[in-house]
Amino acid sequence: RTAYEIKECDWSSDVCSSDLVVRARFLPRRAVIAGVEYPLASWFRRAAAYACDFMVALFAVQVTLWAAGVEPTAVRIMVAMFCFEMFTLSMFEAHSGKTIGKRLFGIIVVSRNGGYPSWSEALLRTLPRALVDSLLVIPLATPLGWLVGSLMILNTRGSQRTGDLVAGTY
Repeated sequence: RTAYEIKECDWSSDVCSSDLVVRARFLPRRAVIAGVEYPLASWFRRAAAYACDFMVALFAVQVTLWAAGVEPTAVRIMVAMFCFEMFTLSMFEAHSGKTIGKRLFGIIVVSRNGGYPSWSEALLRTLPRALVDSLLVIPLATPLGWLVGSLMILNTRGSQRTGDLVAGTY
């Protein structure tokens, strides 16, 4: 038996009603992890938090390149975004389970043991997102990379994307 289980949503309560537009009725709404029940974030809240984190990262990279007097070429921005996302976002998630975007939208990252992710879990969780952002989103100026994460969130039982599955987080 694992330390977590997925619970179906009680559709008669108001707990799930705000996410009905975004999620299908058959997807679970809560996960019990190490005896504590957590609501699973809707696709919309996760996408909004992700977009917020992406914009913060892009702004920080642009300011850093400007302050260093370096011309912001596409390759420099891609490398800087990858480094920023890997280390800064991982640090936030390992420290409090929340990045800036997650804090704004009331989302927390939880590991299978019920606590915040460890450093290794946070890095494993962030690696696929950072690769997709730096390799697909920035050079192509398209949300093609976000499509992969969205499909994973909508099609996995625990609403997990690839990084969550690899790291064992929710």
